[in-house]
Amino acid sequence: MEEIFKMANLIGQKGVILIITSLTLSILLLLSAYFLSFSLTESKISKSQETSTKSYHLAEAGISQAIWKLKYDETEADGDAPWADCFVTSTASCSSCSDWSETFTKSTDELLPESSVTVTIQNSSCGRGRITATSTLNLSGGKTAQRVVKTSVFKSLVGPTGGAAVFSGGTSENIYISGSKLKVYGNIFSNNNLTLKWWSEIEVYDSVLTPEVEGKILAVANLDISLTSEASSTAKCAKNICDTTSTCACIEEADKFQECEADKCRPNSASTPLVDFDSDSQNSFKSRAQAAEDAGQCEILCNGVICLCDGSPCPGADKCVLDDDEFEDLLWAAGENGTLSLNNASNPGIVYVTGPIELRGGRHLVVNGALVADGTIDIGERYSWTKQGQKDSGFSQIDVYRPTATTSSGILTQAKMNFGLYSSFSSTEITGVIYANDEIRFVSLPENFEVTGGLIARKLSFNSVWNWFNFILDDEIVLYGLGYKIDETVITPEYSPIITIEHWEEAY
Repeated sequence: MEEIFKMANLIGQKGVILIITSLTLSILLLLSAYFLSFSLTESKISKSQETSTKSYHLAEAGISQAIWKLKYDETEADGDAPWADCFVTSTASCSSCSDWSETFTKSTDELLPESSVTVTIQNSSCGRGRITATSTLNLSGGKTAQRVVKTSVFKSLVGPTGGAAVFSGGTSENIYISGSKLKVYGNIFSNNNLTLKWWSEIEVYDSVLTPEVEGKILAVANLDISLTSEASSTAKCAKNICDTTSTCACIEEADKFQECEADKCRPNSASTPLVDFDSDSQNSFKSRAQAAEDAGQCEILCNGVICLCDGSPCPGADKCVLDDDEFEDLLWAAGENGTLSLNNASNPGIVYVTGPIELRGGRHLVVNGALVADGTIDIGERYSWTKQGQKDSGFSQIDVYRPTATTSSGILTQAKMNFGLYSSFSSTEITGVIYANDEIRFVSLPENFEVTGGLIARKLSFNSVWNWFNFILDDEIVLYGLGYKIDETVITPEYSPIITIEHWEEAY
């Protein structure tokens, strides 16, 4: 009996061992299957990521090819339109640049076997478009992988001052700065000499409102800085001075810091940009002002209400083209310490005066748009003004505003412009162009003065201006201010060679 129990016990132990062994083998088999499945999934993910990366870089290469063509492709020899021309101009090859589009497909087998990229550009306006690049990668089993990359690009219009916020274009005239402080965001350019003396100080920086890099002091002739004056900038380039090759763009190895010889990096000569003041063209300032007047769009207000002359509305109050007597009557009607407003923020425009303008006797002139004159414009040259037996006195001031992105704004004259000692009783703000076919003078201004746009004349002088002058370059404002761009239409187009990427996105 005892032997029987031992045998039964032994059989039971063997059964347990068999069960345990079977369970163990099952678990190992499941784990092996899991790890095999995990490894296969990881391999697929890794291969998918590799394929995705390759297809993305192919699409990115298509974008780069398109940008290259927008810069340099000026021929039809490669089988499609000349992209560099069609992007910014209307030609027989591409019709209108405002809605131009083009597509090309390129095999990229040299980069990846069985691959290609298709690139399309669609312009929304001249010099502005959207590029779409679609890459295709053929896989085994008849499958394909695609990646789409999109970007918006544009070429900015180059301002006629070549990046200068302060520009003097006379062949023999200069920029003269004496006892004055200037901050310039852009370049400062003189077509002849640029002189700083008597504790003057200028600081020149790059303007964030333009794609190009500025911040240079440029003089075609000599740059003369007295021992008592200071000038800081990214470069000083003139006949007698050149701080570095890289910043002045003089000679070889322009990417390295090095001193270079004088007379080898002075800028090219540039004349004052021409302005169409009063030709018969519909684009001249006088014609545009007359068209607004004919359409009943002109309104000049004294202290917010209609201007009265001898108890009746002044004859020039509903005009945009006035003679100098009519404009003087309006200034007088505003009264001492009064404000004369040209047009209004909701209907800005051009006021054209066929003669000189003198702002004196405590007047504040607000320009919503552009004030243009045939003769000299004097602002604060005199403190008092006597008329009709009455004497008005006080500081006079002008402010210029640009209510819309397509408004021509600024102060322009065919003659000279003078800002005198009595021309600022508070900080002055001008958004637009200050332009004179002759000289512009600033003398002893008591308050801060800021211009966003540009300062352009044949000759410029600053005397005893101890508060900071701030000049901030904005080429778009300059283009509209000079009449080179009207209602989004470019009259004199010139585009930057730089292609700017405005927006980048991926699509799967």
